[in-house]
Amino acid sequence: MKCTDDSCDLPHCRKCHGHTLGATICEGCTIEEETAERAWDSATPEVLAIALNTAAEWHSDQAGKGLAALRLSSTRKVQSEDHRADLIRELGDDIAYCESYEDGKTEDFDPQHELGRLRCLLNIIKRAPVGKEWLTTREMFAQHERLHREGVI
Repeated sequence: MKCTDDSCDLPHCRKCHGHTLGATICEGCTIEEETAERAWDSATPEVLAIALNTAAEWHSDQAGKGLAALRLSSTRKVQSEDHRADLIRELGDDIAYCESYEDGKTEDFDPQHELGRLRCLLNIIKRAPVGKEWLTTREMFAQHERLHREGVI
């Protein structure tokens, strides 16, 4: 939990500004960083294709919403640190929406399933190198066709 006391002398996490036991980063932020690192390092072409499909499905036609996700799904790469920050903000909003969704699972929308997809995408985005194309156009179409045929997406 973020410490808001400017005069606090306790050690603080460099990421979330919560109290730590002398470390520069708290345990929660350490686990989050390790999860994100593993997500990128172990992402298969199939996982990357599903993540890019998630970005494509969650961009919005509302003015100013989902533009970073649309750019990611179109270019298949995190274009800059600013783009990454926009993606993290947008995905945070999307995750909050799913977590607060009160109507339960419907024929067209399963918030728990979407939460898993959004969190996976978020973890990949946090560690993806800037400017590195996740999949070539050919790889993306091949994965997308197979995943669609198998009913995964």
